[in-house]
Amino acid sequence: MLSLADLVAGNWYITINCVCGEKLILFADLTKGKGTLQGEFIITCPTCNMRASYAAEHYHYKPEVEPWLPVRHAS
Repeated sequence: MLSLADLVAGNWYITINCVCGEKLILFADLTKGKGTLQGEFIITCPTCNMRASYAAEHYHYKPEVEPWLPVRHAS
């Protein structure tokens, strides 16, 4: 599984949503949200330790805060 620190703004990922509300990022979505997801994943949530079968979803990562960029001053 990936963590939020591993995500790249604008990229697509395959995720599941645990019953505890935690979004778990499984891996990069190479179809960029256009593929068909079939089947389920049996995973133990690292937050609540619930082991269950989850349907996967496409997730487009768009962080709410823009990454910090240094400001260049004119000389």
